[in-house]
Amino acid sequence: MIDYSAEIPVRRAARVVVLSPARRVLLFDTDVPTVEDPLRPGTTRFWNIPGGGVEEGETWEQAALRELHEETGITDAPIGPWVWFSDRVLRFSDGRRMRFQARHFLVEAHSETTDISKLFGVEADWIKGYRWWLPDEIARSTDTFSPGHIGDLVRDLGQGRLPREPLCIDAPAGNITHEQ
Repeated sequence: MIDYSAEIPVRRAARVVVLSPARRVLLFDTDVPTVEDPLRPGTTRFWNIPGGGVEEGETWEQAALRELHEETGITDAPIGPWVWFSDRVLRFSDGRRMRFQARHFLVEAHSETTDISKLFGVEADWIKGYRWWLPDEIARSTDTFSPGHIGDLVRDLGQGRLPREPLCIDAPAGNITHEQ
């Protein structure tokens, strides 16, 4: 549960749930040793959805499109509907806390062609690689995913079952709630 009474800096992020024609999802192999996430205690290496910070003056959608181009090299796919959201507090190794608010937008890619060569700064350090995953491959994997139930979420999107309103993905599978 988030303590909204405390003064915690907020970072807004736009993320892209990129699905290929084969209904695979693009995930980054990420290692963030300086951040502790309550959904992944003790784990800094995980598979994550591409995306990044919303810059001043940008809309969520503009940030999602920019991040799609910068992080994946995909330039021929439009940003689709906002399907998921996340709102949680992470702790850094130096003791700082930050509230991360993310919106996840669906992107229907035309292929699985991916180019991560334009990553820079901490992203280049944190992102170790990428892979296109089928939901069943995620379910069978012993790797860590963020969110942990992404396979189920992606399966629904891949079968055309879009949420009526964005889903909170911070809860474990079966406890997903809608935004208030």
